[in-house]
Amino acid sequence: MASHVLLVGLLCAALHPSSASRWLLQDEEGIDLPPVLNDNEAHKDNLVRWNATVDDYCGNDHPMNRWIMKFNDSYVKLLQDTCEGQMNSAEAHPETYECESLYSSLEVAAEREQGYAKDYLEELGKENILGYCESLLSYWTKTNRTVCEDVSEYLAMVEMIVLSTANTEILEEIRMAFGSEYLNYIERNTPVQLDQSEGGQTVGSSLWGLDRIDQQEGEATYNGNYNPGGTGSGVHVYIIDTGINAVHNDWSGRVGNGVNYIDNNDDPSDCHGHGTHCAGTAIGTVYGVAKQATLHGVKVLSCSGSGSSSGVISGVNWVAANRINPAVASMSLGGGFSQASNDAINSLFDSGVVVTTAAGNDNQDACSHSPASAEKSFTVASSTSSDTRSSFSNYGSQCTNMFAPGSSILSAWIGSSTATNTISGTSMATPHVAGVMALYLGHHPQATPAEVWQGLLDAAYLGIISDTQGTPNRLLSALVQPCSLGEGETSTD
Repeated sequence: MASHVLLVGLLCAALHPSSASRWLLQDEEGIDLPPVLNDNEAHKDNLVRWNATVDDYCGNDHPMNRWIMKFNDSYVKLLQDTCEGQMNSAEAHPETYECESLYSSLEVAAEREQGYAKDYLEELGKENILGYCESLLSYWTKTNRTVCEDVSEYLAMVEMIVLSTANTEILEEIRMAFGSEYLNYIERNTPVQLDQSEGGQTVGSSLWGLDRIDQQEGEATYNGNYNPGGTGSGVHVYIIDTGINAVHNDWSGRVGNGVNYIDNNDDPSDCHGHGTHCAGTAIGTVYGVAKQATLHGVKVLSCSGSGSSSGVISGVNWVAANRINPAVASMSLGGGFSQASNDAINSLFDSGVVVTTAAGNDNQDACSHSPASAEKSFTVASSTSSDTRSSFSNYGSQCTNMFAPGSSILSAWIGSSTATNTISGTSMATPHVAGVMALYLGHHPQATPAEVWQGLLDAAYLGIISDTQGTPNRLLSALVQPCSLGEGETSTD
C-alpha cells in the first residue's frame, strides 16, 4: 500500500497567477523521487495517476477545500511512454552512468581546483567513491524501472489525486494546463458516512432477516430456520466500512488480510461497530448468510463513522489490487453524488469483484447518492419483517436493484468476542446481499460479476414488497442454488 502513495506538494508560488505552476513529487517519507518523474519544468508530466495526496505548502487543508482530479488513459499512456522512453535511453547508453567515467571527471575537476577539493578526493579514496556511486546508480535504475512497471500495472484501476486548496484559481489553472485531452474532471472530495438508521427491537425471530430470505415460495412465514443450501466456503468477502472486530467468535479462524486507510496501516480494527455488524450479517457463523466465507476488513471510515470519497476510493482500489477470487465487496456507506466514487466501483466490477452497496437512508431517490448510483453497483434498499419498504430507505427505478431485510437486524458488535447489537438501515440490508453473492460464488466460483447479478435476480421473490416508491419489486432470496432440506440448516432463534 505505502509504496504507491505519493505525497505531492503544490508550491506556494502556484497560488499567485503570475507565477508558473511547479510541482514537487516526493515519496511518503519526504524523499524526492528520481528525476524521471520530477521535472519541474514540465509539470504536466509530474502528476502521477496513483492514489496521491496533494497539499499546497501554504496550508489550506480544510475538508471543504479538498478536490479529486481524475485523469484519463491518454494521460496515463503519455506518462508511461515518457517513463519507458527515458529508462530505455538510459539503459541503451550505460556509459553515461559509468562510475569510472564519473570518477575521472571528478579527478580532472579536483586537479583543476587543487587545494581542499583534491585533498578531500584523496581522503575519501577511489574505492569508496566508486562503491557509493555504483550503489546509487543501481538504486536509481531499479527504482525508476519499478516506477515504470507500476504505472503499467495500475492502468486498469481507478486512481485519483486529491488536491487541498482554497484557491479555485488553481483548479482553473489545472484544467487549462491539462485540458480535456488528459483530464476527465475535478470534483469536490465529498464526505462519506454510514448508511445506518435508528436502532430498534427485534421483530419475531431474533434473526428474522435470515429466516425471511430462505422461504421456498417467498411468503412471509417464519419457521425459525435458515437453510440456504450453501455456506460460501472458498469465497472472500471484503467489508469496506469502519473495520472489523477480528477477534469476534462469529468468524473465528476465517479472517484474511485487510487494510486501514484511516490510520494508514494494515490493522482494520473497528472502533465504531458498524463494519463488524455488517460483517456478521454477511459471513457470521451465527448471524450471517454465508457461514464459511472468509472475511477481509477494509477500514475507510473513522471511529465516528465518517470519511471521505478519496478514502473510500483508496479502499476500493486496494480490494482491486489485493483481491483473492472469488470475491465480493460490500459497502454500507454513502455520501452525495461523486463521479470519482462511481468510477472506482465500476472499475472494481471490471476487475472481477462483484460489488453491493447501500441505497441510503434519506427516503429519497438513490441516484443522488454515491456509490449507490454507480452503474455497476448492485444497490440495495431496505425492507421490514412485514414486507414493506423501510420508512428511511432510499428508492428508485434507476439506481436500486433489490430489497433485503434492513430493519431491526441483530448481528455482531465491538467490545468483546461475543458482543451483539440490533440496528437498522440499508447498511444492514446490503450485507445480506453480499452473503447471498458469496453463496452463489460458492456454487459457481468462476462466475463473473454479471453472472452473479443474474443469479440473484433470477432467484428473487417478485411483487412482495409494498410502498416500493418505484424500486424494482424484488426481495432477496438465498435460494440461489437448489438445496436438500435439512442440509446446512441452522436455527434462527
